[in-house]
Amino acid sequence: MAYTTWTQGYKEANTATTAALKLESTLPHTLPNLAQRIFPSYLTAATQWSNLLSSGLAPAATALGSTSGERQEAVKRWRMCLERADLVKKKVAAMGGEVATKPAGMRRANVVDQGAQAVSENRETEVIRRKKEDEAEQINILRRSSIIRHQNQTPSSKINASSTTPTAKELRLPLWHDADGTFIAPLTTTQLDSLTVRPDFSPDQKAWEAKWENVYSPSCPWIPFEPFLSSSSNGGNTGTVARTGAAAVKISQGIGANCSVVAGLNVLVAHNARQRGSRALGVQNLVDVRVKVERGDPGNVEAGGKRYWRVKVFVNGAWRSLVIDSCLPTSTKTDEPLHCVVTPDPPTQPIPSLSSLFWLPLLEKTYTSLLASSYAFPGSTPSTDLFHLTGWIPERIPLTRGSFQRERTWQRVDRGWRDGTVLITLGTGKEQQRRNGIVRDPRVVPLHAYAVVDVQHGDGQGGGEERKVKVVNPWRRGQTRTGSNGREWTRGMLQALVEEAEDEDAEPEEPPDSWWMSWDEICNTFDTLNLNWDPRIFERCETVHSLYTDADDEDSVEINVSALSAGADVWVLLQRHITTFATASTTLAGLESDRSGGDDEDGTGISMALQLVESVGKVTSARHVWTKPSGAALEYTSSTWILVQHKCLTETATLSVRPRFEVPSTAPPQTHANGIAYTVTVYSDANIVAHKNTMIYGYERTVDVEFSGRTAGGNPSHPTFMYNPQYRVHIKPDMSERAKRSTANVKCQLIGDDQTSYNVKLVWNQGERVTEYVQGPLTDFALQLPDFSVISFSLQTQDVVADSGEYRYGQTSVSKAGVGVGSYTLVPSSFEANRASKATLRIQSTLPLEVSSVPQEGAGMFSRTVKGQWSGSSAAGRPSLGSYEQNPRYELLLPEPTTILCLAATTGTPIPISIAIFKRGPSGSLKQQVATSGPYADPVSGVVIPQTHLEAGIYVLVPSTYAGGTEASYVVSVYATRKFEVSGM
Repeated sequence: MAYTTWTQGYKEANTATTAALKLESTLPHTLPNLAQRIFPSYLTAATQWSNLLSSGLAPAATALGSTSGERQEAVKRWRMCLERADLVKKKVAAMGGEVATKPAGMRRANVVDQGAQAVSENRETEVIRRKKEDEAEQINILRRSSIIRHQNQTPSSKINASSTTPTAKELRLPLWHDADGTFIAPLTTTQLDSLTVRPDFSPDQKAWEAKWENVYSPSCPWIPFEPFLSSSSNGGNTGTVARTGAAAVKISQGIGANCSVVAGLNVLVAHNARQRGSRALGVQNLVDVRVKVERGDPGNVEAGGKRYWRVKVFVNGAWRSLVIDSCLPTSTKTDEPLHCVVTPDPPTQPIPSLSSLFWLPLLEKTYTSLLASSYAFPGSTPSTDLFHLTGWIPERIPLTRGSFQRERTWQRVDRGWRDGTVLITLGTGKEQQRRNGIVRDPRVVPLHAYAVVDVQHGDGQGGGEERKVKVVNPWRRGQTRTGSNGREWTRGMLQALVEEAEDEDAEPEEPPDSWWMSWDEICNTFDTLNLNWDPRIFERCETVHSLYTDADDEDSVEINVSALSAGADVWVLLQRHITTFATASTTLAGLESDRSGGDDEDGTGISMALQLVESVGKVTSARHVWTKPSGAALEYTSSTWILVQHKCLTETATLSVRPRFEVPSTAPPQTHANGIAYTVTVYSDANIVAHKNTMIYGYERTVDVEFSGRTAGGNPSHPTFMYNPQYRVHIKPDMSERAKRSTANVKCQLIGDDQTSYNVKLVWNQGERVTEYVQGPLTDFALQLPDFSVISFSLQTQDVVADSGEYRYGQTSVSKAGVGVGSYTLVPSSFEANRASKATLRIQSTLPLEVSSVPQEGAGMFSRTVKGQWSGSSAAGRPSLGSYEQNPRYELLLPEPTTILCLAATTGTPIPISIAIFKRGPSGSLKQQVATSGPYADPVSGVVIPQTHLEAGIYVLVPSTYAGGTEASYVVSVYATRKFEVSGM
């Protein structure tokens, strides 16, 4: 099992180090032993020390006792392992070999790769070792995701001089069980204050000179938080809203509160009113922390000091812990509440006793600390908020898309509501315009979130009760528990309601806090339906945590599904771990300002997509989730999660789930340095097993690529495509291996600027320069144009080994398995010709490789260029038409033997052409043909006579079209290794 303490991790790393030293001292220093056993053992030990030091378990340098010394010793041993590995590497190089910086091959978690076992290990030992390594790696990823950093943070001490707990520059969220040991014994108030988290105040709160005030009082002690509230009777149906005593309540926004969070809190209260005991949500997140009473300590509870809670939140793939106190924002300048408040519903009802609901503003304070570090919360989606607070599976359904299934969605929602397994919220977009011929409800405003607190069942056919939904607006109005009668509706919103009214002179009435709407009205009024599902609706759940570095598209999660029959439902949830807080500049997300399903929720600019492919024998069912309104392929969403709901084709299937990420250059530095951590969670009633497949490349080369001037040749639709930079990639066998492998897994990745789109091709061309693409009937290739239209042409399948496909902005990559030992040509390109940009080309392989630049065609050679046209009688066409010699002809004079290269292309629309060289006969007649570009072809890059050796003499060069009478202009470029002359005839 993976270690959970510093001592356990130190012991494992130390054992690995001892094993490496023993191997070096006992094994003969042959090339295979050094490269395949000794070097990897030091590398493994160094990795274990590194993981331990960065795990979050490492004690600080000022820790007590010998622990500080152990930390220094760990750093020393880590460096020693790296130094020993470097010495072994140099020794291998001196013997003519090369070491893999990583153990090359496909690593499948918990599964042994055939042939990858050490000689001394049997299969069972290897399985246990791999499983242990995988567990340790995943826990290490979760621990590395325990820190969320602020981008621009003003300590609260600058706002409130009396505050003793300034907001930190980063938030530490240890795993819930990792933090258990901290709270075994009671803690002093000084210790708890150092752990307590408080958000910064919002600008509105600062305007009222907000300060933190302990609202706990021994004279009015709180009763324990109720796990549920009593429900009301409503014609035999479960109560529609939460009740305390005799009055129904709703949660309203105070100054600085956020609508999506408060809408979610309303849903939690309504859910708890309908459910009992362990099914209650939110309130169970808060766990009392015992306070140690010390003599003379004025902060203990008995003396009227603060209370503390340990709060459980689901963030970055796991339940985590943070500590809050009983302080809330208050102000002596206003009676308006500076946090969410509980109000009667309807407002005319008496104010109830709200002691048992005090967990709501505490939970709000927790969440604003977590997601934004401030009450100036820029916004999220209610489904995202509830996911973090409950762990329930989020789902976002756009109601405006043509693919929306109204009846099927109602059936799901209705069934979930009856079972108590779904939470429902609604969102609006930027504009409230007319849709389906219906004017939007004036009670619904743009960019806002609403709670659903009741669902009335009906058949929807007019023969029974109407299908209705009760909607709650979290904006506050009317009487609150503080006695304030302030109004939250803005002047602009009220004016909008006036314009909707028939009597424009009438006094505008404030919209109600809650109202019933039919299901059809819901679908025609709101932009999104946000759902959260109880994960217990599925019998099985599998989770994989992983790290995505340098936009690696190769790693995937494989899911093996086994069910009693076909059609098993498998839900796959991808969560991107957040590393920085959202800022006030981030717009409201999930209220469908972007109909793709989410704005930039954490302000990093990172976008992601999820590809799911099911393989069943010869049948493949592919589902891609790209979510941008442009409709372009491979467009991603900037939301922090994606949910794919898949129905398997057969009872036994293999699903391949591949997360993809795009990281802009403006992303936080730690993202580029540390990679992107993510979690894939799989839910199903079928038997499922999920594991990560990781291709580990042992060898790597990096090349700087510059597209400028002539070398910015553009995509293959340009005749200048051949002038793009090209590289010779030579894959060679690993001489340090006992059994020589003849094929390798290869990955080529091109990373450039975000404003340029790129493609990369690996071509079977013996490492020589690629000069043309000849159209053929075998493989269609599509280019994505900037306006998202598509043009197609064909490539010879046997020539292209691997192709990254559509041109992608910022970066692109291609991977290929089974690439044989030998030489290949790698062609990177940008979509636009003559567009200057710089990029980095990274080539990785499971076998040793060499990479070198291929000189430009004609580089170092003498050259001549002639221009002409086929017109009139000179448009004579191919030889079989009988007048071939009337085509334009050029005399080629070679004073001495030379190697010649010739290129010809049309200057307009490509047409089938060819070019040939003949020996010159009397009076310029054509004699024996000595070179040709081959069959007539119409590639946009033109046709080429490859390098051909010719003896000294006089030759005739003839460009021609396939069809006679075809008039067009052309350009012919001739290169030679010796001086030559070319002239028209």
